[in-house]
Amino acid sequence: MVDDVQEFTLLRRSSLASGVGHLLVKTKPQAAECEGTENRVAEGVVATDLVGHHRSFDGLRIILVSMVTTCLGWTVWLLLLNIAPNNMVNRIMDTSNLESGSFWQFVDLPLPIYGLAIFGLTIIGLGYSFVLIKLIWKRAHSRVLPETGALVRIHAFSAGVVDAIRRVATDRTSSRSLSSAASLVSSLASSESIARKRLNLCMKLVDLMIELVMLLQILEDGLPIVLVAVFTVIVAANAVWCALVMLLPLKQTVLVENLIDLIFDLLIAVGYPMILVCYCLSAFKFDRAKLMINQAVFPQGWLEQSASTIADPVQTVVIYKTLNSLRISSIFNFFTRMGINITLWLKCQRLMNLMENPRRQSSSVYPRHCRLAASSLVAFAIFVIIYVEESTRTSAVACHPHPECVINARRWLMLDSLTQCPCLALIDNNIAPKTYSEWMDPKDITAKVAHLATMGLLQIVQLTNRKLEVLPEELRGCTDMRYL
Repeated sequence: MVDDVQEFTLLRRSSLASGVGHLLVKTKPQAAECEGTENRVAEGVVATDLVGHHRSFDGLRIILVSMVTTCLGWTVWLLLLNIAPNNMVNRIMDTSNLESGSFWQFVDLPLPIYGLAIFGLTIIGLGYSFVLIKLIWKRAHSRVLPETGALVRIHAFSAGVVDAIRRVATDRTSSRSLSSAASLVSSLASSESIARKRLNLCMKLVDLMIELVMLLQILEDGLPIVLVAVFTVIVAANAVWCALVMLLPLKQTVLVENLIDLIFDLLIAVGYPMILVCYCLSAFKFDRAKLMINQAVFPQGWLEQSASTIADPVQTVVIYKTLNSLRISSIFNFFTRMGINITLWLKCQRLMNLMENPRRQSSSVYPRHCRLAASSLVAFAIFVIIYVEESTRTSAVACHPHPECVINARRWLMLDSLTQCPCLALIDNNIAPKTYSEWMDPKDITAKVAHLATMGLLQIVQLTNRKLEVLPEELRGCTDMRYL
């Protein structure tokens, strides 16, 4: 300690002699401590307290964990639905004891489509599992350990590539095309650049196109109008929200923008399919007491013992079509499902990166005050609403003369084609004829079946106590026939 005081005295005198007013002096123990800290920094070992930073995002992290857990659980259920559709639907609808578990009669998919569906859903599930593990595996303190030689070389290589691109972009001796390409790559790498924000806008447009394709598929499947309206509102609101973000001087951060984008994608990928299942559960009504009475009264093998004769055929077909739309039944359907889930997965990743890097939260996702893009998004939302309304109206007018058509595709038909009903399911049952003539001479339905099969869309035909002496030739064009 005496040596420390002597050193301080000598330094103080020299400073006074040189005219310096103040001088910061470290004693030997302090200097040794600072030198040790500098050595630890040079070695790459730094202990950082991130409790305050992580605590500020605990609520958001819990929300994300809940979202990703829901996505993972739903993906697993969809995987089981594609593997064993009849068993899974029987479980949720409580129909396992009806007709020995074959009440719904779901058709097995072709083997290539089946394998593709299982592969795609497995990949999606693994992606959500990775995100969930990354969210849960959180530490209160972060310790940056010394980097290995491989990591050092990777970081040095990436830094060298970035520097080389920037030099090429600013080098006047380089060719104009090469310099422009390097400048574009450099701007896309920066989250603050206008090029990066335009790229985000282009990705948003691709996302909306995927949602539009899914909406068209819903219209083609002839789902109930309530479910069509829900999906239409989600798609239109998604586009309008993006337009408002670009057009209005809102003060939200990039974190809020990404969170709302994530919520919209979650509604499309998981929320809406769950609404489909809830609709089916609420719409299914079956008189189990009547079935028990019939099974006790009528002999074994009679038609009255079948659950299908008691159930409302229209209700059963609507629920069948709705639940079947959740399966991946075509390559086109596979790419749309994969696209929306990959988009959701990437946005989860981007939101987690923003939580770990608070400095990047001051920017925005999309370019500001871009009137052309915002107007295009609003026009897109208006077009979607008008298209759905006209498709529903014109197809309903075309199918109005045919009450036997219980489900029809919703297409925007021109005035000259209103006589062509895009029928998907034809049901005409007379379970209990009231007169002897109705028994002996049932109604001839051949012309009706031929007319509704003209467009080649029929998938379900159910007739009871109706005359159909020959199958109309038009049925050969119905390549998606599932039940006859």
